[in-house]
Amino acid sequence: MKCKICDKLLGMPVSRLAWWLLVIASLMSVADLTFSLLNFTLLLRVSFIVFAVFKASALYLVLKLCHNRVLRAVYIAVLVVFGVLAIVNFVGFAIYGTGISRRMIAIFGETTANEVGEFFPQLAGNLAMMLHTPSMLWIAAIGAALAIVAKLLKQKAFNAMVIVTIIAGLLVSACFASKIQVWGKVNLSMYARVVSYIRAYYYEIKALEELLSQRKPFPDADKVSSQRLAGNVVLVIGESALRRHHALYGYSLPTTPRLSALSDSLVVFSDAIGSSAATNDNISRILTFRRDVDSLAWYNYPSMIELFKCAGYRTYWLSNQERGGLWSNCSAGIALTADVVNYVGTLSSEDYLTLRHDEMLLEPLRRSLADTASHRLVMCHLFGSHVQYRYRYPSSHDYFNADSILRRVPRSFLTRDMAQTIAEYDNSIRYTDSVVCCMIDEVRLCREPSVLIYFSDHGEVVYDDSDFCGRCRECAEVPMVVYANGAFRRRFPHFVEAFMKARNLPVTTANIVYVLMTVTGTHYPLYDATLDFLSHEFTPAIRYVDETPWEKDIAKSEKHSEK
Repeated sequence: MKCKICDKLLGMPVSRLAWWLLVIASLMSVADLTFSLLNFTLLLRVSFIVFAVFKASALYLVLKLCHNRVLRAVYIAVLVVFGVLAIVNFVGFAIYGTGISRRMIAIFGETTANEVGEFFPQLAGNLAMMLHTPSMLWIAAIGAALAIVAKLLKQKAFNAMVIVTIIAGLLVSACFASKIQVWGKVNLSMYARVVSYIRAYYYEIKALEELLSQRKPFPDADKVSSQRLAGNVVLVIGESALRRHHALYGYSLPTTPRLSALSDSLVVFSDAIGSSAATNDNISRILTFRRDVDSLAWYNYPSMIELFKCAGYRTYWLSNQERGGLWSNCSAGIALTADVVNYVGTLSSEDYLTLRHDEMLLEPLRRSLADTASHRLVMCHLFGSHVQYRYRYPSSHDYFNADSILRRVPRSFLTRDMAQTIAEYDNSIRYTDSVVCCMIDEVRLCREPSVLIYFSDHGEVVYDDSDFCGRCRECAEVPMVVYANGAFRRRFPHFVEAFMKARNLPVTTANIVYVLMTVTGTHYPLYDATLDFLSHEFTPAIRYVDETPWEKDIAKSEKHSEK
């Protein structure tokens, strides 16, 4: 089969072009395996490439042997969908560090219609950066080499090459089938991935519906006891705030003027990380006994909210985020078990409020602390620094601009548009600083011993070291501060001392439940002192982000071993 356009532009017949396109798509479909950060051997990475070429050749051979018009049309449609999925997989991995996975399906499912509109402009800006990634360069090099081969080989030689790649691929496939790989065999097929992960997410959503409709009893509720030491515990969960953008941690711009002014009254943790680069995975650990190493779904673990309800605390969930995305949001299934639930902005994608700011949480917090309940656990979920950053703060907090960034944060690759984006992100950090300090003011006025803990769920990289803007594993590094009011400091000086001793320890927000149990004097069989940084039994260990070891902990461990 020949095509004049293909012959003129690419110098090869359309059938060979089809094979070449299938090879490119197949390479993209396994790019996240080939270039994975996991400790794969070179042989295994080469095997992925061989398997990709085998898959392309096998698909091409079926296409050549399919002569029925209807079947051929259907098969071509299947290949086109495969190509689209492969592109999504590659772009997701090259830009955001994750290909098609359960996490990506969950993010799609929990993304609101408005967030989709905000996401695409950022994606368009990141596509140019993707062209310089190692995976893109390797695929371009392999694609160019195979294009030359496909163009120069005579037909018999080309057919022989297709057969050889199929045979080699069958041998590699046999090796894959003979052992259980850490990356999972399902990842070799785009269709299998999508079906498998959508199915898993579907069951997770069904579990959410079951939780909301039946409210399963908290396990071993009769074994919960509490001295109810702290009268008020306020847990403030930020959004997308990266530690390095806080002046409190040495950032060059004054993004945290109020927290910095209060630094003598705060315990500032220098090495806190979240357990994921995604909000939902973080929240599902913060609000349950699910540890950072646990891979089972959130509904398999007891809820922190239910724990404190059993301990005699009235629980409040105050949120400026949506309760559900286009499908739903699993963290809502946990939060909705609180005694008082208040989504101050919206309940769903259908009634999304375009402009809403976190100061809307201040009045509900004030009312919660003035409630007649004698002991309270108040959880505040901020919208923080979620994209688009310029919508996260009122115009009165439009403090930084592109000139501020270009003058104070010199980076050779920065364009004016990039600098403006950084300015908007830093403005959102500065606004969060104001909101958190207003919350601290409310806690300061409490007569009861009260403590406030603030940290972000994850961060966001905004042209910090390159022309990349978005989420990656570095986004796990988050700010974390603790404020105790005068009544708490006077009655529990040993807790204040324990916080101070722990401020430079490697901690993860996934274990915050154990800390809250200590400051409230709550006892439950699942308490683990080795995970509680206030306990003298606390044992620093390698932390996990998205269920894989945190690289900086591994580096510290190796450095310590060398000594």
